Amino acid sequence: LYHKTIKVDTDSITLVPIADVQIGASGVDLDGLAEHIAYAREFPNPRFIGVGDYIDTVSPSNRKLLRAAIKEGKLYDSFETAMRDVTAAYVDQFVNLFSPEDNWDIVLPGHHYWEYVTRVGDDFHLRTTDQDVADALGATFMGAPDEKQPSAMITYSFPPAKKGYPRPELRVYLRHGQGSGDTFAAPLNQLQKQTQAHLANVYIIAHHHKLVAGKVVKLDENPAHATNLKAFEGALVSAGSWMRGFMKDETTYAEDGQMIPLAMGAPIIKVRRNEDNTFSVKVEL
Repeated sequence: LYHKTIKVDTDSITLVPIADVQIGASGVDLDGLAEHIAYAREFPNPRFIGVGDYIDTVSPSNRKLLRAAIKEGKLYDSFETAMRDVTAAYVDQFVNLFSPEDNWDIVLPGHHYWEYVTRVGDDFHLRTTDQDVADALGATFMGAPDEKQPSAMITYSFPPAKKGYPRPELRVYLRHGQGSGDTFAAPLNQLQKQTQAHLANVYIIAHHHKLVAGKVVKLDENPAHATNLKAFEGALVSAGSWMRGFMKDETTYAEDGQMIPLAMGAPIIKVRRNEDNTFSVKVEL
């Protein structure tokens, strides 16, 4: 579990998850994503969060086959060079959607990326295009150049409602996601499991290409309240997708797999620190 603490200077922020763009694949709606980015900038203090699959070159199973072929000398060096050039262009295309003024907090790895070897002095290191995305956007990369899917917790430290009081902290748990499910409940079910292990105000997952959200509530005793109870809410958010599942005169992966068309887009998560140092979290789909 990766951690990062970010101090903010305003009582409101806007969390903008970006995931499952997959530039390079058929059906990507880059115009829609550009409109979404512009729309997000209209809200207070937008904070962009990368939740994986920014470009599309090869899947984990493809990488396994290609690594074996390269190791056995079945592919020319020119193939690796060509793949590096193509994926670098995809990374540039994704990064150029954003402005240097955009606040990017973290970038998580996804399933779709290209990995390559880079030389630093006399040492050779394995690197991925997800790391390239993070560096280009000035974000913290939370992961490693391997097939493991990490989770992360971002703690946003807000100014207190009253001077001299502790800074209230908003906790955001996120991961790219694994597995599959046909229903809208699939990503929310995975997040609901995480609420048993990680206490957060917001839980975000990608991978499922579904644009849905929900809330969970945990109760504690509070003698000062009329109900003698204190409610702690956590928003469960699936980060959506920017890939069209059905295309004219083309049979896509989604259509071939008998999947239904899904709404494209991504959520906007509006956070406000209240006067009692609690948080109001509203999710717009």
